[in-house]
Amino acid sequence: MGSHLPYDRRYPNKFDIYKFKDPLIIGKSENNATIYNEYLNSVLYNDFIIEKIYEEVSSHSNFAGLVYFSDHAEDSFDTDLGHNPSAFTFDMTKIPVIVFLSDLYKKAYPDSYENLVNNKSKYFTNDSIYDFILSLMQV
Repeated sequence: MGSHLPYDRRYPNKFDIYKFKDPLIIGKSENNATIYNEYLNSVLYNDFIIEKIYEEVSSHSNFAGLVYFSDHAEDSFDTDLGHNPSAFTFDMTKIPVIVFLSDLYKKAYPDSYENLVNNKSKYFTNDSIYDFILSLMQV
């Protein structure tokens, strides 16, 4: 379930790390700070899961790469809206896209790798994910 509401059900207790309470630090009421902390903990746990998947698949000799992206974002810092489509904000569209490529891939397809590096800070839309994956696979 990634980082969907209710956030506190998306991670085990040992990932209950974030406990910001001072509204001056995060700009939230104590109740909203709890929700925000739970969201941060869910992201931390999701990152942990991605790391474990990467560790497993990258250990295989034929590993070429791994792509991760979210289906949507959450607006949890400024408004606590989550991803409520009836109260849309632009922050709900900003998703993480992570690409891990092996050294073998980089050697075999240096132009593709260089193109990714040169464009890593540009906006990406997951509407293009099909074409992106085909391109990575040299199809």
